[in-house]
Amino acid sequence: MNKENNWCHYSGMPSPTAYQTDTLVVNDMIHIWMNALGLSEWIIATEAIDEKAVVYEEGVPESDQYFVGIQIDRVKKKACIYHDRLLNEEDILHELLHVKNPDWSEDQVNAETERLLKPKQR
Repeated sequence: MNKENNWCHYSGMPSPTAYQTDTLVVNDMIHIWMNALGLSEWIIATEAIDEKAVVYEEGVPESDQYFVGIQIDRVKKKACIYHDRLLNEEDILHELLHVKNPDWSEDQVNAETERLLKPKQR
């Protein structure tokens, strides 16, 4: 996190090529969902964190040992998605739903994430 202006940027990718490709895909997904959710006035950033910075309770399956979370500044309309693995569309949508619906429970956000990602049935 940039301490000078208390804001963050996308960092921590393993190589310049991977960084550029993954950043473009993530940025595209963020902008698509920001527009779909009516959050176009917001600034959404991402920042990779060290996976060793997160401690898990004993017994948590290895497949569930990851961190994705969002810090929201509603006054400045800024948010930063912190993550210790590559972000996917579900992660992005889920975190943006927290921005859009601050009063929703985690269960409500999970249900809406699933509903919006579910392929349209014909």
